Amino acid sequence: MSFRIWTENLPVTKELASRLDLSEYPVIVLQHAVSDTVRFLHHLKHWAGAKDIHFIAKPYSSKPKRVEAMLQDGVKVHSEKDYWAIERHGYLERIIEEASRGSKKNPLILEVWWCFARPLSHWQNRVIGTVEVTTFGHDRYEKAIDSIGVPVYSIARSKIKEEEANHVWQAVTTSLEVLLKELGRDLSSGKVMMIWYGMIGKAVTTSLRGRGIQTSVYDKSSFRRHEATRRGFQTHENAENMLADVDMIISSTGGRWITAEIIQACPDGIILVSAGSRQNEIDMDFLRTNASTTTPIHKNMTRYV
Repeated sequence: MSFRIWTENLPVTKELASRLDLSEYPVIVLQHAVSDTVRFLHHLKHWAGAKDIHFIAKPYSSKPKRVEAMLQDGVKVHSEKDYWAIERHGYLERIIEEASRGSKKNPLILEVWWCFARPLSHWQNRVIGTVEVTTFGHDRYEKAIDSIGVPVYSIARSKIKEEEANHVWQAVTTSLEVLLKELGRDLSSGKVMMIWYGMIGKAVTTSLRGRGIQTSVYDKSSFRRHEATRRGFQTHENAENMLADVDMIISSTGGRWITAEIIQACPDGIILVSAGSRQNEIDMDFLRTNASTTTPIHKNMTRYV
């Protein structure tokens, strides 16, 4: 990607799309409705020839200008206010049915969540295959693979995801620094615990330590804990033992680690940060249901008491 704003911001995507012929295939995409997604769908349509694209926006990611840009490009946009609306029985099946109608070819699915695992288990002859991008989705497709009769391609643990991790850690650390400064706080004044020492966790912890921030690591894998220890980070086999001594938890497990039990064990005032989807990493339902008061203190931070 070039920082010269007049050049193409996704040149590799454009080049790869130009090598594909999706003119006869309906395409269903479920991911965040960010600006790069708008451009990605544009390339699928204009360079890969995809004529029928259905886009399902992950909740909390839709912005009117981005949705309008997709609609103007001929993309059929499906947007729901929460995850449960997408997961409810019949919703994804209806979109598969709509995409299949009038097409000689079965749809191709690209997703970042694993939502299609259920419909694919009984619509095996209606989809050509699915591509999963996230670790969260990879792990769940792996458990359900015996009941899915279509090819599932995962890039969650590929080299290209390592490149994505570089963007994620920069976004995490920069966003935290900016947010705390806007609240009159300094990130370097606290202690941080990183949950999971995977691609993102390694990059985030290295970045934080480079900023002079005391950083510790928890990972259920003894191999990854040993790796973190070897690189100079404090680690524990039991994360609960570390909670009382940290000011912030950053979770990047691809699943749900900050559960109701973990939240109840946290000291007052601790900051919980998701380096993935907040609905996956943190039990938001527990916080909303059990908090006596909920106070927005920043557009990206809410206090639950």
